Amino acid sequence: MVNPRDVSFKTQAGSVRREASRALLSQATMLFSLAALSLVLAGGIKESLDQFREAGPGVGGDVGASLVALGAAYLFGWILALASVRAYGNLLLPVLLRVYVWILLVGVAVLYVGVIFKLFRQPQNVSRFPLYLALLLAGIAALLGLHLIGVLDDLRPCSVPLLLAGLFHLSMLVVRYVFLPGARPGYLAWDLLFLTGMLAVAGVLLAFPGFLNAPRRAVDRLCARLARPPE
Repeated sequence: MVNPRDVSFKTQAGSVRREASRALLSQATMLFSLAALSLVLAGGIKESLDQFREAGPGVGGDVGASLVALGAAYLFGWILALASVRAYGNLLLPVLLRVYVWILLVGVAVLYVGVIFKLFRQPQNVSRFPLYLALLLAGIAALLGLHLIGVLDDLRPCSVPLLLAGLFHLSMLVVRYVFLPGARPGYLAWDLLFLTGMLAVAGVLLAFPGFLNAPRRAVDRLCARLARPPE
């Protein structure tokens, strides 16, 4: 005859083991994701600084390889962060990732300001401008990717630094083409490309804060399946 107390004890022991395993997975995935995302931030900063140096090549194979490597590291960190937060219920990681979101946002704004000064000087070599655009888009995509994890509930505050940078760009644009002599009209297309692109991103963040709701619901469904205990 089966003793009900033995059954209850085994059930409690199994529940404790599952919770311990869940906590271990939560902490391990958090640490690995933070390590990968920190590496991405450091690599992105270095790559951006390297591309703003006057000497050296422009867009090349080495730069493309660097961006692919950073993208792979970000994907690794993103998947682990998603598992830690949404599947294993980590409560600390979202707080830490908010810091990463604002570092990314400030980095994008600073990079954009650097591009504005480059455009203001109107250098002879324009081969790096497509790379600057790619770096800006990569930073914005990384920010939105963290939002999908559930780090931020509202994206509207993220539009403020971009709007301020866009206003600064508009001011520099008027000064360069209206008040200063010797402006090259050929650079106006680059100015307008960066200005309209960044203002469009800021406008979407400000006016349509729920535009990523559908992907977030898909992520919710996926993580709900991962979070189910084994039968």
